[in-house]
This record gives sequence, C-alpha cells and structure tokens, in this order.
Amino acid sequence: MYVMSEQIVLKKGDTVPVRELELQEENSDGDRVPIDLTGSSVEFFVYDNQNGDLLIDEGTVNIVDSVNGLIEYEWEDGDTQRTGVHKGEFVVTYDNGELTVPNDGFIPVKITEDLQDNFS
Repeated sequence: MYVMSEQIVLKKGDTVPVRELELQEENSDGDRVPIDLTGSSVEFFVYDNQNGDLLIDEGTVNIVDSVNGLIEYEWEDGDTQRTGVHKGEFVVTYDNGELTVPNDGFIPVKITEDLQDNFS
C-alpha cells in the first residue's frame, strides 16, 4: 500500500511556501517507509472535489532526495484559485510503469478563503 497522510492547506491565491513531502509505502511489518524514487519522475494532479475539474494537470514535482522519497512542489499562479477541499495525488513514473500515491483515496488539498474575498 502506498500512503500519504498529510493534508495540504493554503489560502486562495498563495504560491508559497514550496511544499516538501515524503512519499511513503507500507512495508510488510505495517511500518511506513520512504518510496525509492531513483530513476523516476513525479507529477502532481489536483481535482475539484465538487465537479471533478482538473485544477492541476501534470504539475512538475522536484525530487529532493530520491532514496528517501522526498519531493517538493512549487505552486504556480492559478493553482490555488478555487476554494474548497480538493483531491490530490502524485504519479511516479519509472521505466517499467507508473505508481499513484496514494493508491487508496486522495490527499486532501484545502484552499481556504482569504480576507480579500470577504471585502471585495
């Protein structure tokens, strides 16, 4: 099982901080261990939870430490414009196939309103 337990939370329109995450899998003992990303590429996808629109399509992910499964995603303009709790996932591509993390469910990506929305 490939797991990702963190919720990602940003305010509408924010593009920082760069988000660093560890992609993990569950070993035979039930412990979470890093996924080895050596020789892979990783992309980020976010879907609107209400209507299924693709909000982030093949977002480029930087691999920070391949052996320890550390990645980072740099938010781009437009990534955080739609408020709500959306569904996110990472797709890891190896020479011999793809792996979706998490493979059971999604990563909650919560975009909250900012004060400017309340006074516009």
